Amino acid sequence: MAGSSSAASSSGDDEREAHEHESRPPGRSASLDAPASDADAGEATSEMSVEDVRQRLLAPIGGLYALAQSVTGTERAARRLVERTYERAAEIVARRPDALPGPNRAARTWTFDLLVETARQAPGEGARFVPRDATSHADANDADTGDLDAGNGAAGNAEERAAGRGGDRHFRQRAQERFLRRALPAAFAALTPAQRLLLTLRDVEALDLAGTAEVTDRPEREARQQHARARADLREALRQTAPPTERPLVEDDALSEERLTRALGRMAKRDLTAPPPALRPAARHALRRPPQVPPSSSSGSSPEAAPDRGPDDDAERERSPSRLSRALTAVALIVLAGGLGYLAVGFLGGPGATDLATLSAQNASEMNVRLRTQRAGRAEQFVRDELGRRLRVPRIEGAQLRGVGATEVAGGERVPVFRFRDAASGRPVVAYAYEYALLDRAEGGLRLSSDLRRALREEGRVVPQDVGGRRVLLWRHRDDIFAAVTDQADSLQQRIAF
Repeated sequence: MAGSSSAASSSGDDEREAHEHESRPPGRSASLDAPASDADAGEATSEMSVEDVRQRLLAPIGGLYALAQSVTGTERAARRLVERTYERAAEIVARRPDALPGPNRAARTWTFDLLVETARQAPGEGARFVPRDATSHADANDADTGDLDAGNGAAGNAEERAAGRGGDRHFRQRAQERFLRRALPAAFAALTPAQRLLLTLRDVEALDLAGTAEVTDRPEREARQQHARARADLREALRQTAPPTERPLVEDDALSEERLTRALGRMAKRDLTAPPPALRPAARHALRRPPQVPPSSSSGSSPEAAPDRGPDDDAERERSPSRLSRALTAVALIVLAGGLGYLAVGFLGGPGATDLATLSAQNASEMNVRLRTQRAGRAEQFVRDELGRRLRVPRIEGAQLRGVGATEVAGGERVPVFRFRDAASGRPVVAYAYEYALLDRAEGGLRLSSDLRRALREEGRVVPQDVGGRRVLLWRHRDDIFAAVTDQADSLQQRIAF
């Protein structure tokens, strides 16, 4: 009786095991579908809903994608492998939710295991990572198919080897890019300035050989040879920098000329900084500046260098006094006109001229902060980078710096403007930083009266001006003229620090 009951129990266990085997998705092993223990399965079934299980399976997706990238050839293949893995997980959730693990750590291991098995069964990217002596469940069950399986296996192995070579090549290229990103700047710096010039012209700026030869002032053949030598020296510097495990990445057969050129271009974009904002206005001012006429060579020339005189020189000398008198008269008229214009601007204020105090009071309410900062050093750096000027941020006791900007004044010129907040009144204080050179460049568009000029000769003296209900305080520090605008005529004048 005991024997029959034992046999019946064994028969029931076998039937249950067979039923569980049939309910698994095709290709799944028992290690993935079966729970770690009956207690774990009961806990997973009773305490977790299907949605909870899905959330636990999605938690390690970052590590899952990293694992997929390490065993596939491309990022696209890695994404496809992860998607297939979660598709298989969805099938298992739908058919046997009790087979899923409970704790997060077990879910992570279970998901990794599922990805590896999915890669084993995929005909392509991931299958090449199966150990050579390993066989799948399906291969063992279908061993009686004979020649058909042999033919398919040979074709599959060829496909897997091709995919393996492509995937390994892609993985090596990514490692090569990481190495070049790290080592190329140091190798580039180890070259001579002439070699760096050639590589920058040819490989970064894509200048043709004729243009490179013209810039470097050498024949085209020599420019070509020197450029090839520079690239060879760059490769050698990379080899010396690379550890033994990374040295094959920079060999000639691994690092092509095109890939090296692209790496140099990426390095230039990353490490060779863009022009600072102050460079463009400085170049514009240099282009606008009238060229200086070199001194006449006749005054310092030797008698041997004097040109031969022709027969018309005597007549030319006879006409020279009249030319000289006309030139002197023209110079006198120009000086007189300039003096009259200066007086008109200084005392009368031409129609296009604007007083500094008036301009500051009018623009104070429209000040735009470009950089919000409470640090004077950062504001001064902004002025250097943006406008090419070096100055000290004015200090006002009891007022905190809140930001810096730049505003356009007459003639398209821009000046820095600082925004403060008065701690006592809570009202803003706007301070403009002009300079004497700006008055000259503005060509009469800005006016500083003679009285203010005389008052500002004393450095550190604060000159108040009332403009439309606002108080404008002007003072000078070296060549800079500051104008602070406030809404209240308070004790701000006594709180300006020098």
